[in-house]
Amino acid sequence: MRRPGMWIALGAVTLGVVLLGASGCGSSSSNGNASNVSTGASVNEVGKPGGTIKAAWHGGIDFIDPALAYYQESWQIEYATCVNLLGYPDKPAPAGYQLQPEAASAMPTISSDGLTVTFTVPPGKYKFNTGEPVTAQTFADSLMRDLNPKQVSPFVSFVASSIEGADGWNGKGTIPGVQVNGDQFILHLTKPNGTIEAEMATPFMCAIPHNLPISPKGVTSIAGAGPYYIASYTPNQSLVVKKNPNYTGPRPHLIDELDFGQFAIDQNQGILETKNGQLDWCPDCVTAAQSLPLSQQYGDGSPAAAAGKQQMFISPEIEVNYYAMNTANPALSNPLVRQAVNYAIDRTGATKQLGYKAGIPTDKYLPPQVPGASIEKAVYPLTPDLSKAQALMSQAKAAGVKTPINVLVYSTQGVQSATNRMALLTQELKPLGINVTVKYYQRAVQFQEEGVKGTPMDIADEGWLADFPDPYDFLNILLSGHSILPKNGDNFSYFDNKSYNDQMDAAATKVGSERAQTYGDIATSMKTDQAPWAAWSNQTNYDFFSSKIGCQLWEPSYGMDIAALCVR
Repeated sequence: MRRPGMWIALGAVTLGVVLLGASGCGSSSSNGNASNVSTGASVNEVGKPGGTIKAAWHGGIDFIDPALAYYQESWQIEYATCVNLLGYPDKPAPAGYQLQPEAASAMPTISSDGLTVTFTVPPGKYKFNTGEPVTAQTFADSLMRDLNPKQVSPFVSFVASSIEGADGWNGKGTIPGVQVNGDQFILHLTKPNGTIEAEMATPFMCAIPHNLPISPKGVTSIAGAGPYYIASYTPNQSLVVKKNPNYTGPRPHLIDELDFGQFAIDQNQGILETKNGQLDWCPDCVTAAQSLPLSQQYGDGSPAAAAGKQQMFISPEIEVNYYAMNTANPALSNPLVRQAVNYAIDRTGATKQLGYKAGIPTDKYLPPQVPGASIEKAVYPLTPDLSKAQALMSQAKAAGVKTPINVLVYSTQGVQSATNRMALLTQELKPLGINVTVKYYQRAVQFQEEGVKGTPMDIADEGWLADFPDPYDFLNILLSGHSILPKNGDNFSYFDNKSYNDQMDAAATKVGSERAQTYGDIATSMKTDQAPWAAWSNQTNYDFFSSKIGCQLWEPSYGMDIAALCVR
């Protein structure tokens, strides 16, 4: 997502690309998170219709414009307000991972050569809150707007290279690969794309009203065709979501209204007001320090839960936390040094800084929910192996690496778990002759600075929450040389290895078990041989509600399901 990529502030859920402080919680096994977090609805309750939920954000959202929105919270809002060609059901894992038709009448027809993808969209099956019908042309409008260079949508990096005529389109005329024929929305691809269905299901492809203007700063008013629509939005201040009177689809839509009346609320104040019932929900207010006492009092197994009124939820995300080591800068250009870093760090210790049940240590690049994760092999230890790390540094020195090595790390300001983690990293790398200097940024600024090609940053303290549950979204998006851009890139390791680029390109065309096997093998080989990252944990998500709110459902692709919530 999310994200770019949905990333949760380590220790405090906030921005789309995980605000280190998100996306997945698990161990090396595919179900390693099962004993640690909830995976579905809080209680088996049937909610009553009506009511208003009062909410606040410590952080907030970036945009309501589907072409630009990329924070976790933004995609949660869009999951409730959007209609897509395909969508994910309002169900817990594993059913919540399974794509199904939404505006389309069925899953798309894909030609035998994989180059033509056809969706059939019955006109008027869905309507915007304004009454405008959703048609095949609606989705052509969405895609063309995303691909217009003046819109500056992150979605370009996902699909432009695989749609005929989209790569380098100047925004004038039409794109040959995007066609509408009656009720058919047709894509003509330059090569088979194993993620095209998942890409068409992202909020970037949310149905938009006809003639929505190009706006690189994002529109602040937009009709919605989902169960809900955005009734009002004042950037950085407030957002109101109301029930779409024209929605007749199968998705839940019990509450009448959701009011985010305050952005940037103090986290402690947000929790206090939620406890007292002044607020009903503060999605990103639980800190690492608060996580244990809140869970004991209000979480799974608590007296509140026993009474059928669980308020604190710890849920798995499709996410990975990692240190991206800048392979383009001299300090960490030698893979032996990067391997040494992987042996020196304390993955278990770093994960503990996040809070109670906030993650599971791992060295894997692929989160456990993603195909290929069970194929990827664990290579590096969860606690430091200093002797192995120092032996690798000795090999690096013999190959010409000189110590001390001075590295500049970018991390997130104002997040205690990030500060603690940086103190650990400084201690861990010092015996290797690596001196750490940390520069702290506001999360949104940090992400922008890391994505500028030529950045002086040597290590990015990062995390990635999945845009969709597929290995492409972790390896190709984050570690392919094709993802290195002058600005707004996602490859913070600036890893550009032709052999691995070619392998990832080939893997993207595969499907099913062959796809999973190929990506799992690539991840194992890449981290063993080149080690552009030091992955250290898969993270969970905290949500805290007032006792008034029920019907909580963790939808594994988008998080806490706004459309499913009810007022008790």
